[in-house]
Amino acid sequence: MRKTCYILVLVVSVSVSSCASWSNQTNGAIIGSIGGAVVGAGIGSALGDCYTGYLGAQLGSSIGTVVGSSIGAEEDAKKRRIANENHLEQNYQYQSVKSQVFIDESNGKCYYRATDDNVVMFNVRESKLSEDSKRSLNAIARKLKEIKGDIYVYGSTDNVESRDYSKQLSEERARAAAGYLIACGIDRNRVKVQGLGSDSPIADNGTMSGRAMNRSVEIYVELK
Repeated sequence: MRKTCYILVLVVSVSVSSCASWSNQTNGAIIGSIGGAVVGAGIGSALGDCYTGYLGAQLGSSIGTVVGSSIGAEEDAKKRRIANENHLEQNYQYQSVKSQVFIDESNGKCYYRATDDNVVMFNVRESKLSEDSKRSLNAIARKLKEIKGDIYVYGSTDNVESRDYSKQLSEERARAAAGYLIACGIDRNRVKVQGLGSDSPIADNGTMSGRAMNRSVEIYVELK
């Protein structure tokens, strides 16, 4: 009976390996589960009776599922990243900003960080755009007209003020930058605004220069 069960498990594992339409994570979890069960059952049976073999199969299946799923998920993420990179390579409109494009591993989407070369910073407790920030936004607006996709404007602050005040100030900074982009000819329907307060610093708030960098706006485009 035990020999028959082992043969059945092996047949199932071969069948699963042929399901190419499934994700690597799914295949990895199933194959890992079956493989772990086979190994666990074999070890358990060798060390004890049929019940020990059953417990070994259960434990091996659980461990195999976790390991197989993890390996498969990593392969899926790698495939998604390569596919997106190939898409960018083939699309001429992204070539001029290629060095500022990154892929968010959490959702597999591609983004262009428009404020890499053109910083938009603010004075302490202010949301008024400085002349330097306006010049940066002019350059950013010219680039955004060449690129398709939703635009995300994130306002930030340092951590000197209260949480509520920082949240409000960051939203005002984001709206100021977004309004200027719209005045430069960017379609307002593309622009999404969010104030992050002091929750997402880009620099160390423990230094004067770091706090200055955190009094800023960051602009991203979700590339289509």
